[in-house]
Amino acid sequence: MPPSRQNNAAEQIAWGLDAEGNAVHIGQARRGRACGCVCIDCGRTLIAYKGSVNVWHFQHDAQSNCRGETALHLAGKQALVDAARRSELFAIPKSSGCTELTDDLGQDVAIEWDIPAENRPVVEAAIEITLAPDVRADVVADLDGRRTNVAIEIRVTHEKDALDCQAYQRIDQDALEVDLSGLAWNASPEDVRTAVLSQAPRHWLHNTAAASAARDSRVRAAAERDTRNVTYRDLLERYAEGVRGDWLFSQRVCWPTLDESDSEFGGIQEPATASPRLIRIDDAWKREDGRWVGSGYVGTARRGNEVCVNIIVTHARAFREPIGLKGPTLCILIPHEYPTELDPADLRLIWANVSHWVDALVRRGRTRRNTMKLPGTLGRAYDFRRYSRSAQMYLIARDWHDDDMPPLDRRWAPAWGTDYEIWTSLIWQLEIVDGLYRDSSAVCDITRVHANATYDELLPLPRDEVSSQQRLEDLEDWFEQLAELGYVIDTFSNTYEAGFYPPADFRPYHATPLSSASAY
Repeated sequence: MPPSRQNNAAEQIAWGLDAEGNAVHIGQARRGRACGCVCIDCGRTLIAYKGSVNVWHFQHDAQSNCRGETALHLAGKQALVDAARRSELFAIPKSSGCTELTDDLGQDVAIEWDIPAENRPVVEAAIEITLAPDVRADVVADLDGRRTNVAIEIRVTHEKDALDCQAYQRIDQDALEVDLSGLAWNASPEDVRTAVLSQAPRHWLHNTAAASAARDSRVRAAAERDTRNVTYRDLLERYAEGVRGDWLFSQRVCWPTLDESDSEFGGIQEPATASPRLIRIDDAWKREDGRWVGSGYVGTARRGNEVCVNIIVTHARAFREPIGLKGPTLCILIPHEYPTELDPADLRLIWANVSHWVDALVRRGRTRRNTMKLPGTLGRAYDFRRYSRSAQMYLIARDWHDDDMPPLDRRWAPAWGTDYEIWTSLIWQLEIVDGLYRDSSAVCDITRVHANATYDELLPLPRDEVSSQQRLEDLEDWFEQLAELGYVIDTFSNTYEAGFYPPADFRPYHATPLSSASAY
């Protein structure tokens, strides 16, 4: 066995040619000049150094600049020739790919193809074969005995580039490359054989079967895309015809609802809303850029209040905001799958270009909140807020608690901007008595109560974060006390249901919050 110590010589040559032109590894050669080998690159005589100190190697018999760099390359080709003599198996790499196209709705159409890896016997192999004037293969091998030859390139230093691949494509020749660049310069013949036949990385330069599969996948993908597009167009035409006719008016349609989106009054329990619906459609329609565009009239519950609007019928997946259209636009978005029959439940209706409508709803919402009637005879929310705290408590005690006089133990609640008795009475009447007790299936969510802008209309609530957090904690503590008394039932996550009805003499401010009682 050769020593493992690194060779100190300038040359690292492990292969030479014998007198018959066969590649000979240093481990197979006789020592010294008796090896009878010449350099594969320059043809000069080689000396086999097989001592006990340095790694075994060949060296030119005289000083030379030749490094014998093609030795491993020749050894790889020789391994294929030797494999043919023994009908050994050669590993063919797999080849796969995917054709991806996009249909009119932007959906991917992907058709995959795959040619699996396999092992084929090397029946014949010949070195340095000219296949075309500009194409010379390292090895041409018959790998299945049916004369379907494969060109095999052995890579040691330089891999084949795109031009090489194009040359093989031009002559439609199966060709692959085996990468031996990872082998040591003095790899044994067995290591080279194993690497060439199965272990070394390999890939196709050109594969006629793969090219055919890729062409077929492109044809199939294009057919699938075209089929989808035809379906999309037919579906659009069918729905557009239905919208232009009487079909939409004869169906139960869920018309889109607009509601106020004024951030100043976020969390409003009952925002101002409007649900305009189509009442008639004009005859003039045109098809443009994958959609139908027309016009019609919408109305609300008020008779005679009709507004002309644009109408768009298009696919939901192809929808984009109608920037080019001026005025309110009703967008009717249809599904991408073909139904057995037109169903309005499959439609998605949205409004665009209606910012001025929403602004009007915001103004209406503010007016509604100012004129909101409170339960009993407390009057309007706007008037209630203008009263003094004493007057507010007097009204609550008289109308809600049936007391001749308001309570005398008044406690100031800084986070609420009023007395403890007032805010607890408001929450009790509006959320529990008028909410939970009147509807046994209702629930009360504390976080919703905390965010309800109604109480901002009734009370001068401080707007700082500390006060807001304190109000939430007050609500949590107060509802816990009510739950301990059994008047509400804690369900989960600050949500409560109705408990048993309290006695006639119960007052909500009798349930004192635990965490913040000292603050009052």
